[in-house]
Amino acid sequence: MRKLPVIRPWPTKPDAAYYSRLQRDARFYRVNMERKQWCDFSHQHFDWQGFGDQSWLDRRRHLAVLLNAFRRAQIELSSYQREYQVFASVAPGDSASDAVYVHTPNPNGTPFPMNPTGERVDRLPPLLAGRLDLARYQVFRDGHGPSATFTIVPNAQRAVR
Repeated sequence: MRKLPVIRPWPTKPDAAYYSRLQRDARFYRVNMERKQWCDFSHQHFDWQGFGDQSWLDRRRHLAVLLNAFRRAQIELSSYQREYQVFASVAPGDSASDAVYVHTPNPNGTPFPMNPTGERVDRLPPLLAGRLDLARYQVFRDGHGPSATFTIVPNAQRAVR
């Protein structure tokens, strides 16, 4: 008789096992363009429950997972032979909105390349300071205060025409 998988409910508070699973998900995150062929702002969230909004420590831990997956996607796509964009979106006031995005020319007609909205920042906000190198990334801020969103774009990708 086949054993059914154990379905675990979402935790109400993040614990060590939760963060271990998140870190594993980021380590093994794959874009898999060979299977997809194209992406229309395909994205992955890592904090569906919004736990990162509960405390500064939870926020930093979720951000570390997101940036790990973002770097993993950059490494994977570096050998992709077609045009693409990979970027991350970070919303300081809403951790559940943070995501890693992949965008390519696509049959849906969505404009490519994506042009980040907002203004380019010269100094990183406290949440991102020490986690990103502005020599390797461009960071754009759209909005102000808790509703601001930061778009993180690597300096070199195949979206340049």
